[in-house]
Amino acid sequence: QFLDLKKNIGSNLILININKNFEVINVISSNKFKILPHEKKVLLIKTLKVNTKTNTQKIQNYKILYLPSFFSQLQLSNFTPPLSLLLKNIVWEKKLLPKKVWHDFISELLKRLFFYIKIILYPILTLIFFLIFEDKKKYKWLSIFLPYPIMILSDLIVNFFANNNFLPLFLLLPYFIIIFFIVFYKKNLQKAFN
Repeated sequence: QFLDLKKNIGSNLILININKNFEVINVISSNKFKILPHEKKVLLIKTLKVNTKTNTQKIQNYKILYLPSFFSQLQLSNFTPPLSLLLKNIVWEKKLLPKKVWHDFISELLKRLFFYIKIILYPILTLIFFLIFEDKKKYKWLSIFLPYPIMILSDLIVNFFANNNFLPLFLLLPYFIIIFFIVFYKKNLQKAFN
């Protein structure tokens, strides 16, 4: 429920142990706990262990657990996962992941890819708007600033679709419109470079 990474303390930790058949073996809960990041250990204070097979309970004042996976999850939450990890989760772990988590991974992957696409699209859009307003001297130099609000608007639309759990393909919509606009004005670009 709560974890303070500066003080290395937390509250209300519940650990569920399951076997290979996804059956619950036991449940360990603790109202307060300390983490020892260097040793990759968690010190549970006043723990309750419930064995689901025998329906027995065991109360302990202190219990130390070695949980390297817990600390690797903490590291992942602090750092942006690399594209290779996102692709691995999307492709190989699709059946294991809940649908919402899988959609979140696709949304994150697309948002990261769009960041690189924007670097390419921005100067192309700038050039197109400059050529569109080529004859109008008043607007010619102002047209250079038009791609900026378009990119911001496309980001807002993509974030809206991602936050409201739309299909990940909807995230492509703003960029599809921008690319369609570029293809539509391709002739103007060709004239400029000929």
